[in-house]
Amino acid sequence: SPSTSPAPPRPPSSGPGSLTEATEPREHRSLAHLSDSIFTRVTMASTILFRPHAGGLGDSLIYSTLPELWVRERRSDVYIVDCNFRNPGVPAIVWESNPFVSGIVKTPATHAIEYGSRLNALLLQYKNNIKAHEAFFGFEPAHAHPKIYWQPKYIRGLSAKVLLDPTGITLPYTKAAFEPFVRWLAEQGVTSGNDLMVLESSFNPSDSTIFPELPRVRADTIFDFASAIYSCALFMTNESGGAALASAIKGAAPYPKICAAMATRSFNTRTWVWSNIDYWITGSLTPDF
Repeated sequence: SPSTSPAPPRPPSSGPGSLTEATEPREHRSLAHLSDSIFTRVTMASTILFRPHAGGLGDSLIYSTLPELWVRERRSDVYIVDCNFRNPGVPAIVWESNPFVSGIVKTPATHAIEYGSRLNALLLQYKNNIKAHEAFFGFEPAHAHPKIYWQPKYIRGLSAKVLLDPTGITLPYTKAAFEPFVRWLAEQGVTSGNDLMVLESSFNPSDSTIFPELPRVRADTIFDFASAIYSCALFMTNESGGAALASAIKGAAPYPKICAAMATRSFNTRTWVWSNIDYWITGSLTPDF
């Protein structure tokens, strides 16, 4: 069962505690709109132009280990094709900070995932979505979790806190769906009310009616958001980009603990199930899920 015991020491942050102080501004490359001459160079056989299937955070993180494999094993140049990312933080934390990605481009893709029976078979074979996607592109699976290459900052003031992230775009979670999930875990002794805080962000507003009585901590950037997750004892979320990011941050480490609410149909597909997260299956939330 997840525990809210204080996290072990993590790399110290340069700031004393607030999200703003913990995450100094970083410079990121803007989207690269390639000229015709550069486009001619990057469309050689050794170049990968990969397009994520959609623009959400999880939609990129599920492919986040592929560029390193393409570069290390096939000596390819890897570019990410702009797929109308939902907010600038998605390419910034997943692709622009990835040393194996040469840039983000607006060109036709040479590589993309094909959802269907072959991928479904790989998901069932490996029982791990990252390994299945690596195998889909012909690699011997090498990773169990999504990956980011930016190091989050440790915020000491959050080390004993339980952060709640009820946001979701593809499948929004309402007060009626999310609050029982948190209360049930509290009844099991996973957490106490004194530890709870709602993690809000400027790029994905949450429903203010969900736990309005709880204190809020605000992340102005996706890097603030990542640092808050990295620093807490327990992160409670749903089947959203926040869960994918938390999985990437946690990796094989013991902290933070992560619990996510997930609809039955979503869990059964295994596509968006991250292997280092504990899941609470909600049943049916909508006619489709």
